[in-house]
Amino acid sequence: QAKTMSTTEVEVEALEKGEILTEEEPGKWAGKQGTHVPTASKDGQDVVIKVGHGMAADHWIQYIWARSKDGKLLGGVKLAHTDTPELKITLPDGVDTIVVFESCNLHGVWKKEFIFS
Repeated sequence: QAKTMSTTEVEVEALEKGEILTEEEPGKWAGKQGTHVPTASKDGQDVVIKVGHGMAADHWIQYIWARSKDGKLLGGVKLAHTDTPELKITLPDGVDTIVVFESCNLHGVWKKEFIFS
């Protein structure tokens, strides 16, 4: 039986099939890391993920999502240019490592891993 996926999950899976940029390997977008690499802060089991990027009608963060180290989608949001680029998730018990992704309409998909102790 196929599992039902949200629209966001289907869309982010498609985005992950393309080039994924990192702070260390920004590709042709070197110099854009400061506004595209996600940050994450943890309080208890709650994690707030932010992207320090402006939001304009012609240039915005389209998606933010997070996966556990084993690839399980922990949360995701599709954003409009009028939204604040952040995502709040609750870590499942036993999960201390997450991989956070964001997609910018002009500068592609970026990811960063966070290990919480």
